[in-house]
Amino acid sequence: MKKIHRFFYDFKIVDNVININDLEIVNQIKNVLKLKISEKLILFFDNKEVLCSVDSINKKFINCNVLKENNKSILSENNIILYCAILKKNNFELIVQKASEIGISKIVPIITERTIKTNLNFDRLNKIAKEACEQAERSNVIVVSDVMKFKDCLNINSDLNFLFDFSGDEFNNFKINKKNKSVSLFIGPEGGFTDNEVKLAKNNDFIIARLGKNVLRGETAAIIASYLLVN
Repeated sequence: MKKIHRFFYDFKIVDNVININDLEIVNQIKNVLKLKISEKLILFFDNKEVLCSVDSINKKFINCNVLKENNKSILSENNIILYCAILKKNNFELIVQKASEIGISKIVPIITERTIKTNLNFDRLNKIAKEACEQAERSNVIVVSDVMKFKDCLNINSDLNFLFDFSGDEFNNFKINKKNKSVSLFIGPEGGFTDNEVKLAKNNDFIIARLGKNVLRGETAAIIASYLLVN
């Protein structure tokens, strides 16, 4: 069965036709994927998606006929937010890609006492998140939010807050109620959180947990923790 490609696009249906005029998507359909007339594709935006067939292809736009509409979320979207210390460029990009595929609802870069890197290319990171959400067939695209300082995150209003640190108890020892409406998880930088940061988190009712017996790299911990909490 041939794969039907998905595109995140704020579509409008007029007389059962959608006009795609985003030049990046047009180029991807026309020149990269080389889709032909009558081939199918899926457009999704804000929990809505449509199955379309290509009707006409132009240099600046593509018209599609709507075959089927679906206004329900394809995947159950959660409210699990990943607060992750800024890491080296490639490592942080990997976190954004994999957390988006896994199903995290939002990614917040944070600056901790041991954070070294502070510069982020948000255009690139959000593009990576968009492509990962398309790949994973999610119904929405997540956004990498503005950078926050760790201390400014301590009063967040979540049902559960996990800070992952090797000093904590095994994560498997905690029973998570799936009825919790919101969960936040915190991943530290190279070298981990400082004792002071762990103490501050405890004082704000954070759960301190560790992922197994081995000391993990930041990107590894972020991906594993995201998967365990989403699933």
